[in-house]
Amino acid sequence: MSDSCHTHCHGDHPVAPATVVAKPPLGGLDTVAAMLSSLCLLHCIAIPVAIALLPAFALAIPDLPWLHAALLVVAVPASGLALWRGWRVHHDRVPATVGALGLGIMATALLAVPHSLTEVSLTVGGGLLVATGHLLNLRAGSRSRRG
Repeated sequence: MSDSCHTHCHGDHPVAPATVVAKPPLGGLDTVAAMLSSLCLLHCIAIPVAIALLPAFALAIPDLPWLHAALLVVAVPASGLALWRGWRVHHDRVPATVGALGLGIMATALLAVPHSLTEVSLTVGGGLLVATGHLLNLRAGSRSRRG
């Protein structure tokens, strides 16, 4: 360090002691927050998709005639309640319409072509529509809360 720099920076004038303020490592917090958000997103997407794809595994599972009906009996009120509650928040009819269409296709598959590959295909398609309805519901709810 040169004398002129030393004199300029540390001259004969009194210097107040520097206060060092430690700042939290924002990069670390952002990383943790991004990972948590990713896990939340994965959960929100994986659960409906996994549920929608369950009927595709029906060909590998022993035939239980009552199982599809039991699952539909659970899916209709659970999805209906979730989509209705979402509509009360965001007033967007599209998520509920898409979800209801999917549930209708699933019910039609069960009643019209039970125990067939057509039933599995229609049920998977209907389940994907139900999952899409729930994802649209989440997105619409998120938009309405951000305002």
